[in-house]
Amino acid sequence: MINIMVHTPVTSRGVIVQYLKKNALKIESKIGGKIKVSSPHDYEEKEHGIESWLENCIKNDNLPDIMLSHASDITVLENYDDIGKYFEPIFKDFYNEHPLQKGLESFVDKDGFFYPLFFICMLLVYNDKKVDASELQGSWKDLFNPKYKSVITSDFKPPSKTLGSYLISKSPELFGDFLKLDRINSPIAIIKQLQKGAYDIGLSHSSFAITGNTDDVGIDYPKEGLGILPQLIMVKKGSDKKLLAVVETLLEEDFKNNLVKLGFVCPQEGVKNDSKLIENIKPWDGYRNFIKSVSDFDSYINEKLVQMEEV
Repeated sequence: MINIMVHTPVTSRGVIVQYLKKNALKIESKIGGKIKVSSPHDYEEKEHGIESWLENCIKNDNLPDIMLSHASDITVLENYDDIGKYFEPIFKDFYNEHPLQKGLESFVDKDGFFYPLFFICMLLVYNDKKVDASELQGSWKDLFNPKYKSVITSDFKPPSKTLGSYLISKSPELFGDFLKLDRINSPIAIIKQLQKGAYDIGLSHSSFAITGNTDDVGIDYPKEGLGILPQLIMVKKGSDKKLLAVVETLLEEDFKNNLVKLGFVCPQEGVKNDSKLIENIKPWDGYRNFIKSVSDFDSYINEKLVQMEEV
């Protein structure tokens, strides 16, 4: 049995799981075995937290054969160089067969451990009845304008992790202001609170901001570049290259077009993505630097929580 784990945004997870199940017979004929598709939401105990799924799998020595998850999840490794202990560098040649489009080459993992199936693009959203778009700078700094009542997601959620880690590495002078912002559990809840008029501006991501119920909601594209969270495909160490048949299925044109319609960016050559999203993606610092920034952010937040408990 080949176990496939999918931990992606709610707007994509069901679509991905159903597509794999729909194509199960085709995949199984190529890999010579049955597949089982699941999500951390299927079995993780609530007290463990869905975000801890990879750490729990490593501790219990039951890593899935194929994983599709947030790039930030890799921070559970104590050292980035430990990646080779758990994952197979199966994608070194795969990038030649499925190259990323021009301008997005910085997202290539030259070590071959990861392949970015699609991107979640973090951006700012605002109530267009309360905020005059002409007064916005088109910058992450808009989130910290004292004129506006701003909100972000909880610290353990991908949007806040992505933006928080960016600020730590690129604009540390803003990090103190970031910590003072109001927090709501999810990016879709932020959209709803903006629509109610409870907040003026908030942090969300492209899937909710572009394809959801966005009445009275405008998009503020930061000129510094969108916060990009790659959704990475990873394969367990020791796995055979035949498992790439699963990845090939997820790279079929119709399926990639579906992801684009859901407000995500598919970085592969030939995909027609939302032009506004593409033009606001800046070159990336690479997986090692991204993971370090997220780890720094997590360490700071965990230290802050300990201090609060001691008080």
